[in-house]
Amino acid sequence: EPETQRVIYLREGYEHECFSPLEQFRRKFREIEVGHEH
Repeated sequence: EPETQRVIYLREGYEHECFSPLEQFRRKFREIEVGHEH
């Protein structure tokens, strides 16, 4: 449920509440992968 996820994001204090948890996770995972590659 998008509403529940949005509430969680607001609770965590994320500025980009429009982003879905999965999207955020993918972005972080990508950054970690790139960091390990270098």
